[in-house]
Amino acid sequence: MAKCLRFLSLLSLVFWAAAACSSDLLQVYQWAKNHDLQYKAAQSRFEADVLNKQLGLARSLPQLSYNYRWMRNDYDSNQSTINFTGQSVIKFRECANDPDVLGCLVQGLLGVEIKNAKSRFTSSESNLTLTQVIFDPDVSSERAIGRAIAIKAAAEMSIAEKSLIMRVLEAYLEVLRAADDSQLAQQQLQSIADQQKITQRRFELGVGKETEVYDAQAAYDVQSMAYEATRTRHYVAVYKLSQMTGVAISEIQPLSENILVEMPEPYDMQSWVQQALEHNDGIKVAEATERVAHYEVQKHKLNRLPRVMAAANYNERELKGGQGFQPASSSTAFGIDVRLPLYHGGALYNAKKQAAYQEIEAQDTLSMQRERVETAVVSSLLLIKNEVERYYARRRAAESAMRSLAITQRSYEDGGSSLLDLFQVQKNYYESRTHLAHARYDYIQRMFELKQLAGSLNVNDIREVNAWFQHY
Repeated sequence: MAKCLRFLSLLSLVFWAAAACSSDLLQVYQWAKNHDLQYKAAQSRFEADVLNKQLGLARSLPQLSYNYRWMRNDYDSNQSTINFTGQSVIKFRECANDPDVLGCLVQGLLGVEIKNAKSRFTSSESNLTLTQVIFDPDVSSERAIGRAIAIKAAAEMSIAEKSLIMRVLEAYLEVLRAADDSQLAQQQLQSIADQQKITQRRFELGVGKETEVYDAQAAYDVQSMAYEATRTRHYVAVYKLSQMTGVAISEIQPLSENILVEMPEPYDMQSWVQQALEHNDGIKVAEATERVAHYEVQKHKLNRLPRVMAAANYNERELKGGQGFQPASSSTAFGIDVRLPLYHGGALYNAKKQAAYQEIEAQDTLSMQRERVETAVVSSLLLIKNEVERYYARRRAAESAMRSLAITQRSYEDGGSSLLDLFQVQKNYYESRTHLAHARYDYIQRMFELKQLAGSLNVNDIREVNAWFQHY
């Protein structure tokens, strides 16, 4: 027992160490795939819906059923039976010579037995029935509908897989955004604290103003609150990512500074639109829904045709107990069952009209989905173009802000700039670095969104982007 406990403790330690170390995007995705409840629910829904293909086929195959029934029967008739015993018969014969005929007959009747007809018996019956559909429009339509629903289930599962990739990526990048914001806020707070010490010393030496001391303290207090807010945001982001993966994640791999930010290849709007129209999972779901509605229409168009079924039956019946009942028997029957719908209170006509309207709705939904995807692809490409331009603009702005900070720092030391000017330039510098970091994350997210719309997003994209993170 002690060895088992030591072994379990060792496993727990290894697992904790693996979770506590810095995790990359691919590892986080694999954890989420095994734990995320939304993805698991989608898997269960897929496994259930894909069985509609087999269920639609089942009714067109031979159906074999067996039925057995055993019963105990108590038979009680309202009619009575009279039994004459031997003594009563002899007495009746003697009454012919007896002077007291009436008294003799009364004595003879005393020996007569009157019984009610009662009986108890058991019966057992077994049936073996085989049926085969010869022609039934409902069965043919259900088979086609089952295939369409299975195709729809596969498309919905693909949506769930891509949704998991996007949710993991967004949660991962949110942790990085919050971590960068927290780190930059801490650096800015430390810069203000250092400047606050310098301002206090300058005031004590008589070369600084008292207002600058208060300005420095106010800037420090404001930045302290901003820093605490970024820490809280980082904690919440890490908690959400841990909840998604089921692993207590302490830190994740940061993004490398040397990522290549460029336009997607090929940068041809029409090519991306065509790819999305052919492979987008949302369109595939709408197409499958339209096919289901089409098969429903076909089924109801044929709802007045006869249904023909062949049937064969073997029956065995046995009665035990009682008197005068039939012995064990068996029978075999073959036949054709034909059912012709004639009138069902208007249900056939209204069901046909309902299915036609539902097909029109499904067709319109499919058209709207295609238009929506086309618009989303065009918008996504333009946003990526903006993100690329914004990234390089942010990088140039960060370089300019760094130079401006150095110049303002020297100007403040020489008395040419005020403390408030220095704080404003410092704020601009850290904001430019924050915007630059966010621009990289926004670019990655936009690229994944475009691939999701095009229907090409998969785990290989996770592996490709995972190479952009620094592995320690």
